[in-house]
Amino acid sequence: MTRDEFHSFLEYVYNEYLRKRVHRIGRHFDHPEMSHHWEYEWQGLKRALHVIDYAQLYCDDTDDIYRTFRLDRLRRAVDEIRNGVRWNNRLAREIGLLDALDQYYEQLVSGLDAEDFPAEEYELMSEIGFHNPKVDLQGIICLLKMRQREKESWQKEKMCVSGELERAAEILSSAKDDFKEQDSNSSEKSEPPKKSRRWFKGLGKIGQGAAMSIADICLAAGFLKFPVSPETQTWGVLVSATAGTGLVLDGVGELRGE
Repeated sequence: MTRDEFHSFLEYVYNEYLRKRVHRIGRHFDHPEMSHHWEYEWQGLKRALHVIDYAQLYCDDTDDIYRTFRLDRLRRAVDEIRNGVRWNNRLAREIGLLDALDQYYEQLVSGLDAEDFPAEEYELMSEIGFHNPKVDLQGIICLLKMRQREKESWQKEKMCVSGELERAAEILSSAKDDFKEQDSNSSEKSEPPKKSRRWFKGLGKIGQGAAMSIADICLAAGFLKFPVSPETQTWGVLVSATAGTGLVLDGVGELRGE
């Protein structure tokens, strides 16, 4: 498929699934209290990503992560990222993005190209903890294409992206209990096993992927203060949100130890 053909495909998918529904997320931002809630959730997600980023950069091993952060702070980070995933799922469902990804995720991944991402993507990626956005974006694209080829070699059925995203939120809900501070008055002395560095890496991917997708949905709908091209407000959201969603799915694999 040529680039022009892929762009026509993107425009077709956007027109079929998103064009008539993207206005629906306006209710999340039209009222001051909803805008305040949006900002609160967004800042919480970014704070959690900074915690995970610090753990990856400066903690030598799993034990060092637990020495550096109280369990309550790690638990809150998990909760903030879980909330971000749920928020992304809600927005993506309302505008028809989940329907499009369920139908065409593999085709969208196969056509990803860094040149199709809006310039605003790099600023957004810097805001959510990517240290070298241009290089990181190229790496994400390569990773998702490799994962897709690996999947195609052994699993023939179509991936239900919406189901995987819901599962991500469920996994994080269950994981919160593994970061409870032990009650000093409790007779129960057993502690849950510590999460590995790989687990925290997966958690970071899930958070960054959800943040990318949320930001791109809002960018396309005109709710972020960036001047954007017509392509960004139409099929550009498919390119960017596909990459963000793929990063979430890859992070879930890290959490499962795959």
